[in-house]
Amino acid sequence: MKINQDFTNEEEIPSPIEVMDTGMDFIYENLIKPMETKLSEEQLKIVSIIGAAFRAVANQAEAMDQLQKSMENFDNQDNSRN
Repeated sequence: MKINQDFTNEEEIPSPIEVMDTGMDFIYENLIKPMETKLSEEQLKIVSIIGAAFRAVANQAEAMDQLQKSMENFDNQDNSRN
C-alpha cells in the first residue's frame, strides 16, 4: 500500500475502525481461512484475542479522532462571555 504524504482530504480518510475492519477482513480471507483446518484450537484462540485487541485499539483511535475534532470545533467557536 502506498500512502501519499501530501494527502489532506479529511473527508476521504477512512476511520480507524474502517481501516481495521478492512485489514482484518483481508487477513481472514487470505491467511486465516485457508489455514483454519491446520490451526490448533489454541492458535485460533490466540488469533481471536489478537483480533479483539486490534478492535480495542481501533476503538480508542476512533475516540481520540472524535475528541480531537470536537476540540477543533470548540476552538473555532466564539467562546467569549461578554
